[in-house]
Amino acid sequence: MPTPRTVREIRSLLVGPVCSLPTTFAADGSIDVAGVRRIIDAGIEAGSTVSLLTAGDTQLVYLSDDEQAELARLLVEQVAGRALTVAATRHTSTRQAVRFAHQCRELGVDMLMPTAWFYGADAPDVDGLTRFYQRVAEVLPVMIVGFPPHAVLDALVDVPNVIAFKEDGSEGYAIRAVERYGERFAMNTGGTLWRHLTQWPYGCRTYFDCYTTFAPHVSRAYAAAVRADDIAAGRAVVERYDLPFFALNDSWPGGIQAVWRGALALRGLATHHLPEPARSLSDDELTRLRDVLTAMDLLREE
Repeated sequence: MPTPRTVREIRSLLVGPVCSLPTTFAADGSIDVAGVRRIIDAGIEAGSTVSLLTAGDTQLVYLSDDEQAELARLLVEQVAGRALTVAATRHTSTRQAVRFAHQCRELGVDMLMPTAWFYGADAPDVDGLTRFYQRVAEVLPVMIVGFPPHAVLDALVDVPNVIAFKEDGSEGYAIRAVERYGERFAMNTGGTLWRHLTQWPYGCRTYFDCYTTFAPHVSRAYAAAVRADDIAAGRAVVERYDLPFFALNDSWPGGIQAVWRGALALRGLATHHLPEPARSLSDDELTRLRDVLTAMDLLREE
Protein backbone atom coordinates (compact mmCIF):
# COMPACT_ATOMS: atom_id res chain seq x y z
CA MET A 1 0.00 0.00 0.00
CA PRO A 2 1.37 3.49 -0.84
CA THR A 3 2.53 5.68 2.04
CA PRO A 4 -0.31 8.11 2.89
CA ARG A 5 0.27 11.63 1.60
CA THR A 6 0.38 14.49 4.08
CA VAL A 7 -2.17 17.29 3.95
CA ARG A 8 0.54 19.59 2.63
CA GLU A 9 1.39 17.12 -0.17
CA ILE A 10 -2.28 16.77 -1.09
CA ARG A 11 -2.79 20.53 -1.26
CA SER A 12 0.34 20.95 -3.40
CA LEU A 13 -1.11 18.58 -6.01
CA LEU A 14 -4.56 20.20 -6.08
CA VAL A 15 -3.74 22.76 -8.74
CA GLY A 16 -4.39 22.97 -12.47
CA PRO A 17 -6.38 20.44 -14.48
CA VAL A 18 -8.08 17.53 -12.73
CA CYS A 19 -8.64 14.36 -14.73
CA SER A 20 -12.18 13.36 -13.77
CA LEU A 21 -12.36 9.77 -14.96
CA PRO A 22 -15.25 8.73 -17.20
CA THR A 23 -15.84 5.04 -16.62
CA THR A 24 -16.21 3.22 -19.93
CA PHE A 25 -18.06 -0.05 -20.21
CA ALA A 26 -18.18 -3.19 -22.29
CA ALA A 27 -21.31 -3.89 -24.31
CA ASP A 28 -22.59 -6.13 -21.49
CA GLY A 29 -22.35 -3.30 -18.93
CA SER A 30 -19.20 -4.49 -17.18
CA ILE A 31 -16.33 -2.06 -16.60
CA ASP A 32 -13.95 -1.63 -19.52
CA VAL A 33 -10.87 -2.16 -17.33
CA ALA A 34 -8.28 -1.79 -20.09
CA GLY A 35 -9.95 1.40 -21.26
CA VAL A 36 -10.05 2.88 -17.76
CA ARG A 37 -6.33 2.17 -17.38
CA ARG A 38 -5.54 3.95 -20.65
CA ILE A 39 -7.70 6.93 -19.67
CA ILE A 40 -5.82 7.25 -16.37
CA ASP A 41 -2.51 7.23 -18.21
CA ALA A 42 -3.78 9.77 -20.75
CA GLY A 43 -4.81 12.18 -18.00
CA ILE A 44 -1.43 12.02 -16.30
CA GLU A 45 0.44 12.37 -19.59
CA ALA A 46 -1.66 15.47 -20.38
CA GLY A 47 -0.37 17.13 -17.23
CA SER A 48 -3.00 16.43 -14.58
CA THR A 49 -1.68 15.88 -11.07
CA VAL A 50 -5.06 14.57 -9.90
CA SER A 51 -6.80 11.36 -11.01
CA LEU A 52 -10.31 11.53 -9.65
CA LEU A 53 -13.46 9.43 -9.54
CA THR A 54 -16.73 11.31 -9.20
CA ALA A 55 -20.36 10.30 -8.88
CA GLY A 56 -21.30 11.80 -12.25
CA ASP A 57 -18.50 11.26 -14.77
CA THR A 58 -17.56 7.90 -13.27
CA GLN A 59 -21.21 6.79 -13.47
CA LEU A 60 -21.21 5.39 -9.93
CA VAL A 61 -24.98 5.00 -10.08
CA TYR A 62 -24.45 2.02 -12.41
CA LEU A 63 -21.83 0.32 -10.23
CA SER A 64 -22.37 -2.15 -7.41
CA ASP A 65 -20.59 -1.63 -4.09
CA ASP A 66 -18.02 -4.24 -5.11
CA GLU A 67 -17.45 -2.55 -8.50
CA GLN A 68 -17.09 0.82 -6.81
CA ALA A 69 -14.36 -0.58 -4.54
CA GLU A 70 -12.73 -2.37 -7.49
CA LEU A 71 -12.59 0.88 -9.44
CA ALA A 72 -10.88 2.59 -6.49
CA ARG A 73 -8.36 -0.25 -6.34
CA LEU A 74 -7.76 0.02 -10.07
CA LEU A 75 -7.25 3.77 -9.73
CA VAL A 76 -4.52 3.39 -7.11
CA GLU A 77 -2.85 0.57 -8.97
CA GLN A 78 -2.72 2.34 -12.33
CA VAL A 79 -1.73 5.75 -11.00
CA ALA A 80 1.12 4.11 -9.09
CA GLY A 81 1.99 7.26 -7.18
CA ARG A 82 2.19 9.51 -10.25
CA ALA A 83 -0.78 11.67 -9.22
CA LEU A 84 -3.16 12.35 -6.35
CA THR A 85 -5.92 9.72 -6.20
CA VAL A 86 -9.45 10.73 -5.24
CA ALA A 87 -12.27 8.21 -4.90
CA ALA A 88 -15.95 9.08 -4.57
CA THR A 89 -19.31 7.75 -3.47
CA ARG A 90 -22.72 8.04 -5.03
CA HIS A 91 -25.43 9.58 -2.80
CA THR A 92 -25.07 7.71 0.45
CA SER A 93 -25.51 7.78 4.21
CA THR A 94 -22.91 8.70 6.80
CA ARG A 95 -22.53 5.08 7.89
CA GLN A 96 -21.96 3.85 4.33
CA ALA A 97 -19.57 6.70 3.52
CA VAL A 98 -17.44 5.96 6.58
CA ARG A 99 -17.33 2.27 5.71
CA PHE A 100 -16.18 3.06 2.17
CA ALA A 101 -13.59 5.51 3.52
CA HIS A 102 -12.05 2.64 5.51
CA GLN A 103 -11.93 0.54 2.32
CA CYS A 104 -10.28 3.38 0.44
CA ARG A 105 -7.69 3.87 3.17
CA GLU A 106 -6.79 0.20 3.01
CA LEU A 107 -6.47 0.45 -0.78
CA GLY A 108 -4.16 3.47 -0.55
CA VAL A 109 -6.53 6.13 -1.91
CA ASP A 110 -5.34 9.64 -1.02
CA MET A 111 -8.69 11.40 -0.64
CA LEU A 112 -12.43 10.71 -0.72
CA MET A 113 -15.19 12.85 -2.22
CA PRO A 114 -18.31 11.49 -0.48
CA THR A 115 -21.74 12.57 -1.70
CA ALA A 116 -24.41 12.86 0.97
CA TRP A 117 -27.79 11.31 0.21
CA PHE A 118 -29.52 14.67 0.65
CA TYR A 119 -27.10 16.43 -1.71
CA GLY A 120 -29.06 19.08 -3.58
CA ALA A 121 -31.94 19.17 -1.13
CA ASP A 122 -33.63 22.54 -0.68
CA ALA A 123 -33.09 22.48 3.08
CA PRO A 124 -30.42 19.97 4.11
CA ASP A 125 -29.86 19.18 7.77
CA VAL A 126 -26.89 21.42 8.56
CA ASP A 127 -25.82 19.44 11.62
CA GLY A 128 -26.22 16.10 9.85
CA LEU A 129 -24.29 17.23 6.78
CA THR A 130 -21.53 18.65 8.97
CA ARG A 131 -21.23 15.36 10.86
CA PHE A 132 -21.21 13.47 7.55
CA TYR A 133 -17.99 15.17 6.48
CA GLN A 134 -16.48 15.19 9.96
CA ARG A 135 -16.93 11.44 10.36
CA VAL A 136 -15.43 10.64 6.98
CA ALA A 137 -12.52 13.02 7.64
CA GLU A 138 -11.66 11.00 10.75
CA VAL A 139 -10.74 8.18 8.36
CA LEU A 140 -9.42 9.84 5.20
CA PRO A 141 -8.83 13.36 3.80
CA VAL A 142 -12.05 14.76 2.34
CA MET A 143 -13.12 16.79 -0.66
CA ILE A 144 -16.53 18.38 -0.11
CA VAL A 145 -18.86 18.29 -3.10
CA GLY A 146 -21.99 20.19 -4.04
CA PHE A 147 -23.38 23.48 -2.75
CA PRO A 148 -23.80 23.06 1.00
CA PRO A 149 -25.03 26.01 3.08
CA HIS A 150 -22.29 28.31 4.31
CA ALA A 151 -23.18 27.21 7.84
CA VAL A 152 -21.83 23.75 6.97
CA LEU A 153 -18.63 25.13 5.45
CA ASP A 154 -18.17 27.44 8.45
CA ALA A 155 -18.35 24.40 10.71
CA LEU A 156 -15.76 22.51 8.65
CA VAL A 157 -13.05 25.16 8.26
CA ASP A 158 -11.30 23.99 11.42
CA VAL A 159 -11.46 20.26 10.58
CA PRO A 160 -7.87 19.52 9.50
CA ASN A 161 -8.63 16.61 7.17
CA VAL A 162 -11.30 18.49 5.19
CA ILE A 163 -9.02 19.84 2.49
CA ALA A 164 -10.86 20.64 -0.74
CA PHE A 165 -14.24 21.67 -2.13
CA LYS A 166 -15.60 20.76 -5.57
CA GLU A 167 -18.48 23.15 -6.09
CA ASP A 168 -21.58 22.16 -8.05
CA GLY A 169 -23.88 25.10 -7.47
CA SER A 170 -24.72 28.21 -9.43
CA GLU A 171 -21.99 30.52 -10.70
CA GLY A 172 -22.98 33.05 -8.07
CA TYR A 173 -22.73 30.48 -5.28
CA ALA A 174 -19.36 29.30 -6.60
CA ILE A 175 -17.83 32.78 -6.71
CA ARG A 176 -19.06 33.59 -3.22
CA ALA A 177 -17.62 30.30 -1.96
CA VAL A 178 -14.23 30.97 -3.57
CA GLU A 179 -14.13 34.44 -2.08
CA ARG A 180 -15.16 33.25 1.38
CA TYR A 181 -13.35 29.89 1.66
CA GLY A 182 -10.62 29.94 -0.96
CA GLU A 183 -7.87 30.51 1.59
CA ARG A 184 -8.99 27.45 3.58
CA PHE A 185 -10.17 24.88 1.02
CA ALA A 186 -8.54 23.98 -2.28
CA MET A 187 -11.40 25.03 -4.55
CA ASN A 188 -12.26 22.97 -7.66
CA THR A 189 -14.65 23.81 -10.48
CA GLY A 190 -16.49 20.98 -12.14
CA GLY A 191 -17.30 20.37 -15.78
CA THR A 192 -16.44 23.06 -18.27
CA LEU A 193 -13.40 25.29 -18.73
CA TRP A 194 -15.66 28.31 -19.16
CA ARG A 195 -16.96 27.75 -15.65
CA HIS A 196 -13.44 27.82 -14.30
CA LEU A 197 -12.65 30.95 -16.28
CA THR A 198 -15.43 32.78 -14.42
CA GLN A 199 -13.87 31.79 -11.08
CA TRP A 200 -10.18 32.21 -11.93
CA PRO A 201 -10.12 35.98 -11.17
CA TYR A 202 -11.45 35.19 -7.68
CA GLY A 203 -8.63 32.77 -6.88
CA CYS A 204 -9.83 29.32 -7.97
CA ARG A 205 -6.80 27.45 -9.28
CA THR A 206 -8.10 23.89 -9.78
CA TYR A 207 -10.60 22.70 -12.36
CA PHE A 208 -12.04 19.56 -13.92
CA ASP A 209 -10.75 19.17 -17.46
CA CYS A 210 -12.24 16.46 -19.69
CA TYR A 211 -9.74 17.28 -22.46
CA THR A 212 -6.94 15.65 -20.47
CA THR A 213 -8.49 12.34 -21.53
CA PHE A 214 -8.84 12.80 -25.31
CA ALA A 215 -7.64 16.24 -26.50
CA PRO A 216 -4.49 17.08 -24.51
CA HIS A 217 -3.58 20.02 -26.76
CA VAL A 218 -6.67 21.82 -25.49
CA SER A 219 -5.82 21.06 -21.89
CA ARG A 220 -2.24 22.26 -22.27
CA ALA A 221 -3.27 25.46 -24.05
CA TYR A 222 -5.75 26.38 -21.33
CA ALA A 223 -3.35 25.46 -18.51
CA ALA A 224 -0.65 27.63 -20.08
CA ALA A 225 -3.07 30.55 -20.32
CA VAL A 226 -4.17 30.47 -16.70
CA ARG A 227 -0.63 29.86 -15.43
CA ALA A 228 0.37 33.05 -17.23
CA ASP A 229 -2.70 34.82 -15.83
CA ASP A 230 -3.67 35.52 -19.44
CA ILE A 231 -7.44 35.63 -19.28
CA ALA A 232 -7.71 36.61 -22.96
CA ALA A 233 -5.81 33.48 -24.00
CA GLY A 234 -7.97 31.35 -21.70
CA ARG A 235 -11.08 32.88 -23.23
CA ALA A 236 -9.78 32.06 -26.71
CA VAL A 237 -9.44 28.38 -25.76
CA VAL A 238 -12.92 28.37 -24.26
CA GLU A 239 -14.46 29.94 -27.36
CA ARG A 240 -12.50 27.78 -29.81
CA TYR A 241 -13.03 24.42 -28.12
CA ASP A 242 -14.98 24.33 -24.88
CA LEU A 243 -18.21 26.07 -25.83
CA PRO A 244 -18.68 24.13 -29.11
CA PHE A 245 -17.85 20.80 -27.48
CA PHE A 246 -20.28 21.17 -24.60
CA ALA A 247 -22.95 22.50 -26.96
CA LEU A 248 -23.10 18.92 -28.26
CA ASN A 249 -24.84 18.03 -25.01
CA ASP A 250 -28.06 19.45 -26.43
CA SER A 251 -27.84 18.03 -29.93
CA TRP A 252 -26.60 14.44 -29.55
CA PRO A 253 -28.47 11.44 -28.14
CA GLY A 254 -27.15 10.56 -24.72
CA GLY A 255 -25.77 14.06 -24.19
CA ILE A 256 -22.21 14.95 -23.32
CA GLN A 257 -21.48 11.71 -21.46
CA ALA A 258 -22.22 9.65 -24.58
CA VAL A 259 -20.28 12.12 -26.76
CA TRP A 260 -17.30 12.01 -24.39
CA ARG A 261 -17.14 8.25 -24.58
CA GLY A 262 -17.45 8.46 -28.32
CA ALA A 263 -14.42 10.75 -28.36
CA LEU A 264 -12.47 8.29 -26.22
CA ALA A 265 -13.36 5.47 -28.61
CA LEU A 266 -12.37 7.53 -31.64
CA ARG A 267 -9.00 8.18 -30.02
CA GLY A 268 -8.57 4.42 -29.53
CA LEU A 269 -8.48 4.67 -25.74
CA ALA A 270 -11.66 2.91 -24.66
CA THR A 271 -15.07 1.65 -25.67
CA HIS A 272 -17.97 4.04 -26.26
CA HIS A 273 -20.57 2.08 -24.30
CA LEU A 274 -22.62 3.18 -21.33
CA PRO A 275 -24.73 0.63 -19.41
CA GLU A 276 -28.43 0.51 -20.18
CA PRO A 277 -30.68 2.36 -19.65
CA ALA A 278 -28.11 5.08 -20.39
CA ARG A 279 -27.90 5.89 -24.10
CA SER A 280 -24.75 4.94 -26.02
CA LEU A 281 -23.97 6.21 -29.50
CA SER A 282 -24.70 3.87 -32.38
CA ASP A 283 -22.00 2.93 -34.87
CA ASP A 284 -23.47 5.40 -37.38
CA GLU A 285 -23.54 8.15 -34.79
CA LEU A 286 -19.94 7.39 -33.87
CA THR A 287 -18.96 7.79 -37.52
CA ARG A 288 -20.73 11.14 -37.71
CA LEU A 289 -19.13 12.22 -34.45
CA ARG A 290 -15.70 11.63 -35.94
CA ASP A 291 -16.43 14.25 -38.61
CA VAL A 292 -17.81 16.71 -36.06
CA LEU A 293 -14.88 16.41 -33.64
CA THR A 294 -12.34 16.49 -36.44
CA ALA A 295 -13.83 19.77 -37.67
CA MET A 296 -13.53 21.09 -34.10
CA ASP A 297 -9.84 20.07 -34.01
CA LEU A 298 -10.54 17.78 -31.07
CA LEU A 299 -9.08 14.58 -32.53
CA ARG A 300 -5.65 16.00 -33.32
CA GLU A 301 -2.84 13.43 -33.30
CA GLU A 302 -0.14 14.28 -30.79
